Amino acid sequence: SHFKRTSLFTHVIIPITITSISDGAFSKCPVLTTVTIDPSISCVNKRSFSECKFLKHLIFPPSMTEIKSFSFECKEKIKKITLPSSVLKISSSAFSSFTKLKIINIPPSVAQIESYAFSYCKSLTKITIPPSVTQIESYAFKDCTSLTKITVPPSVKFFDFSAFSGCLSLKK
Repeated sequence: SHFKRTSLFTHVIIPITITSISDGAFSKCPVLTTVTIDPSISCVNKRSFSECKFLKHLIFPPSMTEIKSFSFECKEKIKKITLPSSVLKISSSAFSSFTKLKIINIPPSVAQIESYAFSYCKSLTKITIPPSVTQIESYAFKDCTSLTKITVPPSVKFFDFSAFSGCLSLKK
């Protein structure tokens, strides 16, 4: 928690000299709006940017391979997330409760979407699962109440029955 509760900056650029972002490193930074992560980082740890209430922009490097659980608990303002084509797995609750999230582009490199990964994303209206995905775990999209369309490819071999639980607007 190196910069925890710091209100000195609005934009953070993680430089090439940093190889890992520790748990809670930037949590509760009240004025942080933008995070740019250098390609030297392949993974962001748990709660690295939790409770950054004004964070609007996440810029992921092309080297990112995993979005860990609760890495970005900064869900109030983010409307769009574009993941790089290097991401292999979206961990449980990685983007849970991003209530303003409307667009998520899941790259064709992702093989696994873990439990609660996008749960409670109430503004999300459409999701396309790429053919690389083989596993969608329980409650992955739970209570995405605005979700009207989902495309699940035949490559998905494990599909938990509760993955879309509470998606009341989902049409057949």
